Amino acid sequence: MNRQALAFLTLFSLILMLSVYYVTIPADDMSVSTKEHNSEPLTTSKQETSETLQESADEKKDQQLSEESATLSDEAASEEDKKEALETMDAIKDTKKTETKIKEALQKSGFESVVEIEDEVCSVSIFHSEDNKENAKIVLKQVYDIVGQQYFVEVTFKSE
Repeated sequence: MNRQALAFLTLFSLILMLSVYYVTIPADDMSVSTKEHNSEPLTTSKQETSETLQESADEKKDQQLSEESATLSDEAASEEDKKEALETMDAIKDTKKTETKIKEALQKSGFESVVEIEDEVCSVSIFHSEDNKENAKIVLKQVYDIVGQQYFVEVTFKSE
């Protein structure tokens, strides 16, 4: 193997490893904090943050739905691909319904939350609430009443 090919493979491997690392690190949307100097209460910015996070999760699911819909409408796609796309769309819609049920149940209990179900994990982020065992028990009970043992439930209390 000549030097140019070796250099190319080395650089390509390095770039590939770095891109895989970048994709796999967890995204922490709460890591960047900005201080506001106006007289608005902090609750407004927290509420906007939770709404923004929920909208982001919903947009991701909507994008998946549109991709699967494109597969369904593609004439070149095989029947098997179309069947798979239809099953995926049904699963995404069921997941969105479950997320909405959980969010509504937690809202009735007085918790502002962001709910995202992905890969057998139900992630629930709670805002405006004290991080203690009692609140965690209440949230877990509410979520398990809806999802049962179908998902691994992960509860996080967010505060600024």
